[in-house]
Amino acid sequence: MPMRVCAARRLEGLAVFTVFTLLFGALGYWVVCVLHVVPFEALDRLTRATMVWHNDPPKLAAIGFAFPPLITVVLLPFVLVGSMGSSLVALPVCSAIFGGITMVALHRVLARAEVGPARFLLLLLIAANPLIAFAAATGGGDIVGIALITVAMGALVAWYATVDTRYLVSGGLAFAMACVASYHFIGWLLLGAGVVGVTLMRHRADEGEIEGSLVMFLTPGVFVLALWALFNAIVIGDPLSWLTDSATTTVNAASSSAISTDVAGVAEQTFRLVLAGAPIALVVLPALVACAVLQRNELAAWLALFGAFAVVTPAVLALTRDDVSQIALREALPILVVALVGIAWLHQSLPGARTLVAALAGIGLLVSIPITWNALDTYRYQSMEQAFHRAISTGEDQEGTRSRGGLEVGVLSERAMAEFLKTDGRRTLADNAQTFGVIALTGDPRQFLDRADAGDDRWRAAAARPPADVRYFLFAKNAPSDELRRLYPQAARGNDPRFLTVFDTPRYRLVAVPAGLGRTSRIAAVRAGETSARPTTRSPEGP
Repeated sequence: MPMRVCAARRLEGLAVFTVFTLLFGALGYWVVCVLHVVPFEALDRLTRATMVWHNDPPKLAAIGFAFPPLITVVLLPFVLVGSMGSSLVALPVCSAIFGGITMVALHRVLARAEVGPARFLLLLLIAANPLIAFAAATGGGDIVGIALITVAMGALVAWYATVDTRYLVSGGLAFAMACVASYHFIGWLLLGAGVVGVTLMRHRADEGEIEGSLVMFLTPGVFVLALWALFNAIVIGDPLSWLTDSATTTVNAASSSAISTDVAGVAEQTFRLVLAGAPIALVVLPALVACAVLQRNELAAWLALFGAFAVVTPAVLALTRDDVSQIALREALPILVVALVGIAWLHQSLPGARTLVAALAGIGLLVSIPITWNALDTYRYQSMEQAFHRAISTGEDQEGTRSRGGLEVGVLSERAMAEFLKTDGRRTLADNAQTFGVIALTGDPRQFLDRADAGDDRWRAAAARPPADVRYFLFAKNAPSDELRRLYPQAARGNDPRFLTVFDTPRYRLVAVPAGLGRTSRIAAVRAGETSARPTTRSPEGP
């Protein structure tokens, strides 16, 4: 490609990134910071990132193992200044940047496929897709994986078209990072290796070239996953726990429980997912299959396989976990990415029908917008998409409302409790896995003695026998998984006369710690003459 064309493409890419990042960022600030549509998964990750910098002492281990690590790591630069986190501005800024990266990657794919100026209109239609806009504006972790997998798929297509090994390097790196942004993408990495190996074999490459190319492609992914398994083995004693135990723990758990289902029910729900979140895939994936058969187009076949894998993944999870809610609306995003890359490859593969392909793609993307917009309001299994839909439709603050599935919207309780604690300034013991919203909005995790400070065992010991500087207990009243609530269930309900309620909100209760808590049984033992026990090794007793 001539240097003049390369320079023009770089300027175009920079312009695309700037424009769409600003658009997503402005939308996100309005929705998250003004209208208070805050995904609690994003708020949890924000708290963990804040603890990395601002805890006492700061520690990288605060990232934890509840989420794939990268979706928390990417927030670190944005919470270096504490007010960015406590004001929630860090969330839309971070997701908007990854939304911009997604659009740049799609622009490059379309430009390489020789889509003319129409590609800019296609990009606008893609950005206007409500599911893309929701992911890129509200701070959720999904957009991180989507950005990386779009870059990876673009690199894979570029390598197939040019056999330039630099694309194997960039594609391998992007796939590797995508794997630790969403574990589902490990399967995509293996499929990508299949593309590389099979393509080289069909083109009669020698054995050394095939092995070298596969090593070049797979090494970043193998290294990243092995490193993450090592961290898990060192910290929690199980190198593969992240494959089964990764979960989103929030204050607002959806009211719908796991639903037993069969293959027919899962198939029906999967079709509804594709129709709701990526309707254009219903046309693009069969078109890729037809192109593969009629033209013997290898990459078209591989892209169709990627699409099938993206469709099947949530269905398999629903069957194995006996929970059809695994087929959540956000699972349509990877399917949509494959469909968009597939459009570009169809445009490149059909030189005699490029105008028709571009026109049909534009129509399909335009028609998809109202279909997906309606799905945000009506699709059964989702996070805060309905609240996002309602916020955009009405322009009204969503604080105190509920989104589909019973999710409470807003952070009024968290903000009120955080303001009280900031004003009071005294040290509080809390289970950060359930009270993360309050911790994040104070902007000062040093004020809390939580499970991330010294590990679960030491935290439980401190909860049973609080240190002298701990003045308050903070309970998440609506979270059965709150460890502190399990230790002091009556205090969490406000029924324990030993604990005076200091501040109360619909979601949280702050109580004063009574003097001598946890020491009563030991004093009684001493008075009874049972001094032969070894007090330094006895487990402190709870209330």
